[in-house]
Amino acid sequence: MHRRRLCAALLSVLVIGGSVPPGVASAQATEDPRVATFTLDPVGDGTVTGLAILAPRDADTTVNVLAVGAPAGSIAVIHGGTCAAIDPTPVGLVGDVGTTGQVAATIPVPFAVVADGAHVLALHPGLDLATTIACGAIPLVATSATPGPGPSAAPPPTAAPTPAPPTAAPSPEPTADTAGAGVEAWVTATLARFDAVKAMAEGLATAMNAGMAAYAQTLADDALAIQRLQIEQQQVAVPGSATDAQTAVIDMLRKLAEAYDLMAQAYSTGNMTVLQQGLSAASEAQALATAARSAVRQVATPCGITVPAV
Repeated sequence: MHRRRLCAALLSVLVIGGSVPPGVASAQATEDPRVATFTLDPVGDGTVTGLAILAPRDADTTVNVLAVGAPAGSIAVIHGGTCAAIDPTPVGLVGDVGTTGQVAATIPVPFAVVADGAHVLALHPGLDLATTIACGAIPLVATSATPGPGPSAAPPPTAAPTPAPPTAAPSPEPTADTAGAGVEAWVTATLARFDAVKAMAEGLATAMNAGMAAYAQTLADDALAIQRLQIEQQQVAVPGSATDAQTAVIDMLRKLAEAYDLMAQAYSTGNMTVLQQGLSAASEAQALATAARSAVRQVATPCGITVPAV
């Protein structure tokens, strides 16, 4: 139960709308299978819990931590040893989890070093490294991109199939521009879709506080809502100068709907394989959203239309 709730909380942090931490985006964009995902458990009589994701990035390691219930000023540190016997010498300082309980950082330590099965990630109350309030063992992760021979493993559980979205009508053929004719209407309609997506992302935090079932249902509902936005976008009249931007926006909405659907499944089942798929899809959607907004701006600017940065 705690594991699923922590996965849900992390997913809400990583949702599209400008809140994907850079470390997560870069780690997931490579779809590198060498990723360590693990929970942080309370130490002693404490109540702090958390979830962490570590991944290689060149010669360094990206670290993303979500801590639930951590007091302000708590810091995340990687140590050698076990949670029962932590080596007090820090191996990597991740940083202050802040008032939001989140930290994303890249530490100058190779992934192979920290994911060797002999290191932990601990939360400390400030710089008091002798006191630990939560701890999680970093799992052993193979550092070779090509798995060596070994006994066959059972395939990971698969997510339930997603119902196909409603069939969309084909996009209207682009119309010829005459002094920017049609551009303003297209830009206005397109930016309205961006605003709708942003509102969904902001609403997830509230939904999470309503409980597990409500959160999963909100994610699933949002996935369908984004599919409807995609259909609406495909039905608008497209000025000739917006052909490429239209494609970029539709690609972003399609990938974002996929990310939300995977998040809903991961939250409902606690399936860590689906969680990784959802994070990867969210990272791709983030990159597509940035590209789509830039493409819309290129269409709008020559016509004197301002496109907000966010």
